[in-house]
Amino acid sequence: MWCLMLQDNHQEVRASVARALGEINHQSALTALVGTLSDPVGSVRVWVAYAIEQIGTSNEAAIRGLVSSLQDSEWFVRSLLQDSEQLVFILRELS
Repeated sequence: MWCLMLQDNHQEVRASVARALGEINHQSALTALVGTLSDPVGSVRVWVAYAIEQIGTSNEAAIRGLVSSLQDSEWFVRSLLQDSEQLVFILRELS
């Protein structure tokens, strides 16, 4: 049910659901969250990135999604990820 709400018509709902999924560490939502990294609304994408970071980035698709989000059109999405110690660590390990 939560994952379906990531596709709601209202951006506030999508952003709130993404935030909540991250805060409760909802592991099974990771695939749906990665798919939502392409949401047309920047405030939704930033909460999706936050949620993925909170849940964990051991999933290869999640890592790829977050890395591609480093090029996001919104500065606040890029800023969140650039300040992510976890993502910086993963990128160092991959290089």
